[in-house]
Amino acid sequence: MDESQERFACPICSNVLNDPVTTACGHSFCMKCVHENWDKIKFSCPQCRQTFWSRPVLKRNTLLAALIEEHKRKNRQNDAADNNRVAPGDVQCDLWNGRNRKASTFCPVCLASYCETFLKPHREKPPFKKQNLTRASAGDKLSICGRHDKLLEIYCRTDQQFICLLCLIIEHKGHDTVTVAAEKCEIQRQLQWTREIVADRVLNSESEMEKLKEAANSIKVSHSQTRDIHLYINRSLLEFDTMLLSFS
Repeated sequence: MDESQERFACPICSNVLNDPVTTACGHSFCMKCVHENWDKIKFSCPQCRQTFWSRPVLKRNTLLAALIEEHKRKNRQNDAADNNRVAPGDVQCDLWNGRNRKASTFCPVCLASYCETFLKPHREKPPFKKQNLTRASAGDKLSICGRHDKLLEIYCRTDQQFICLLCLIIEHKGHDTVTVAAEKCEIQRQLQWTREIVADRVLNSESEMEKLKEAANSIKVSHSQTRDIHLYINRSLLEFDTMLLSFS
C-alpha cells in the first residue's frame, strides 16, 4: 500500500476504509470492522484504547467517504494512464503533444495513428466512418511513401518496389504495376502452388520408401527360405549316412 492509501487505511483490516465511521476520540474505521471488534471485546477505541461507558452509536462519515471515493477515482485514472503508456513494440499516438500515449488504431486515409481519446471522431462523425481503420502496428509508417507522404498502395513489378500514386505518375509511368492487394493475391497463389508441389514430392517419396521396405522384406523372406532348404538337405544327408552305416 502506497503512502496516499495509508492515509485512508482502516487500522483494523488495513484496507482502504469501506463505509467509514469516526469515534468520539477522532479515529476512523470501517463500520463493519469496528462493530465486529466491539462484539468480541469491551467498548474501546481499537487504536488509542479510549474506553466508552456504553456502545457508541456511529454514523457514516460522509465527508471522509467522499474523499475516499475521489481518491479511488484518481487511482483508476492513473492506472488507465499507465496502461496507455507506450511500451517497446507499441505505436505512439500522433496527436498527443509531448505525452507518451499508446495508439490503438491506424487510419490509412489520414496516415496517422490514434489512441482511444482521439479516435472518437472516426467512430462518431459520418465523414470519418467511411475510412477503413486498421490496428496500429510498428509497420504502419513503413507503408507511407517517404518522398510524397502518400500511402504505398501500388507495386511496381518492373522495379520490384512499393510506390504511391504520385510515384506511379511521375517516375514509374509505363512500368508493369499492380495494386498491393493484387500482388499479395499473386504471391499467395504462387505459395499455394509451391506447397502443392512439395506435398506431391513428399507423397511420392513416401511411396518409394514403402516399395523399398517391401523389397527388403522380400529379401529377408528369400534368405529365410534358402536357409530352411539347406537345413533340410543337411538333415537328409545325415539320415542317409546313418542308414548306410546300419547296412554295413
